[in-house]
Amino acid sequence: MVVTGLDGGVGALVAKQLLLRGVKKVWLHHPTLEDVIDESHLETSCGILRANDLGDGVASAFARRLRGYGVCETLGVSDHLDVNTVPRNALVCVCDGSGELANAAGLGEQCRNTKRAFAFVKARGLTGTVFVDSGTPDAVTLYQALRPQNTYTTGGAAENTTDSFADTQRTDALHAAFLLSNPETRWLLAKKDKNVHDVHALIGATLTGHSPGPFAALVAEIACEGIGDMLRMGRVAPDDRPDEVDDKKTASQWTHVDALDVLDSGAAASAPVPKSETCWYEPIPCSGNEETSASASGDNESGGRISRPTLRTLIGHLVMSKLAKGKVLLAGVGTPGSGAALEALCALGVGEIVLVDDENVSSGVDTGVDPNDTGIREHPILRLADPGDLACVSVARVCARVAANAFPDVRVETCLVENMGRFFFANENQENRLIAAVDASSGHRAAFRETGSCKLVRATGAAAAMELALLAKGLE
Repeated sequence: MVVTGLDGGVGALVAKQLLLRGVKKVWLHHPTLEDVIDESHLETSCGILRANDLGDGVASAFARRLRGYGVCETLGVSDHLDVNTVPRNALVCVCDGSGELANAAGLGEQCRNTKRAFAFVKARGLTGTVFVDSGTPDAVTLYQALRPQNTYTTGGAAENTTDSFADTQRTDALHAAFLLSNPETRWLLAKKDKNVHDVHALIGATLTGHSPGPFAALVAEIACEGIGDMLRMGRVAPDDRPDEVDDKKTASQWTHVDALDVLDSGAAASAPVPKSETCWYEPIPCSGNEETSASASGDNESGGRISRPTLRTLIGHLVMSKLAKGKVLLAGVGTPGSGAALEALCALGVGEIVLVDDENVSSGVDTGVDPNDTGIREHPILRLADPGDLACVSVARVCARVAANAFPDVRVETCLVENMGRFFFANENQENRLIAAVDASSGHRAAFRETGSCKLVRATGAAAAMELALLAKGLE
């Protein structure tokens, strides 16, 4: 796998997810040689980078940290990726920071000409875009796919009101919004519809800056699901396929992700996360209190506080303050989905995270297991743990130690299942108020049987952080 473009966090997060899923080797490439790690990279990397990476080259710093998950190297020192230098069996993934959209489309054409698979992943604000091209004749290239969807309309009642038509219309609207956000493709819509600018009313987020780490992680998860599907189904010559070919393969080349839809039932087919039973995700507008500076919130003061200006822009200072003063219980941390949820919750700036130490839901990753066990190799946090801890300390405690080191501003601790009651019925006047209990156990036995008055969020990976941000917005 080759990942080019490391602006924001999505490129490095895609590389990390691929390594965790068993990719043999990842090469990193960043076209701008002068770019170095700054505070924005630390914020959007969702825990991959550390403060002592500041000032280092972007590609080299990410590669150094990602070697904790697998084999990762940098590719060349040129301003432009040369596909001819890429191993013939490697898939090329173009992410934020790789250059203009025309450059990405050009790389897609080069990959097709050399029979390589190709992916395009973009995360801006609270919207994300994923495109995959298997390189087979029945798939289209990025250049060919950069056209408005046929069924897109900006207004009027739809003649067909079925759920499938509504989902298609929503996808088409998000595709139009993506085209509108790029100067190189905006003209494709402008000529066809005078009301094209109304498309922004159809999506949840219109901001175009870097995505905060938790959302970039969600886009990366969805991208890796799409890449995995492509490798499983698309890299087969048409003559070798059965007579019945799934029509959804072509449609699934595009996946548009909006914070408004990540947990809706209509997005279930493209998002590898289950919908919550207790709440719906919706855009989180700024609080209107943006005059409060970072120093006023303590982000730049001593004590290991991590600055999160991108997150503050998107969800507002008041929501961030509620999260920083809040407490969350997280169950099932031994599973990969819950491990990813822990990273995203820490990146969200939750003040205190309590991991439920229940060895019965550790999915085979248990005290005293072999560090080479499959469960550990796939776990996003245990991969970075001291092998000695894995032999003598519970999984929850190991994850707490690693997360606390990566996010010094978040208090991470553990509690036994039998002691959870004291959190559920804690005095709400406490400084650290319990916001929610998060069950991200990836389908394993739920640790939370009774939550009292506490909100219960059931979501895996970075989707848990998305829901928690909404809950914080609603707190009085």
